[in-house]
Amino acid sequence: MPERLHNPTPSEARFNPLCRPLFDALRRDPLADLTQALINLRRRDETLRIVEDRPLPPQLLEYLSPCRFKMGRLIHILAEF
Repeated sequence: MPERLHNPTPSEARFNPLCRPLFDALRRDPLADLTQALINLRRRDETLRIVEDRPLPPQLLEYLSPCRFKMGRLIHILAEF
């Protein structure tokens, strides 16, 4: 088989600038909206308000506590320079 059939990249690189703006104008936003809608279907409603966060689980807080301490020491050491 010819090499061009195995590796379409060079012809794709020449064709992409011609068709990409049209694709972006017509299809990108609807495809992005559809993808976001499908993602949102799988989410459960947490009844949070706009700026409301959910509390972190205790296991994660236990894990983050030593990390926060180490980062605080690092920032203190870097501030001395």
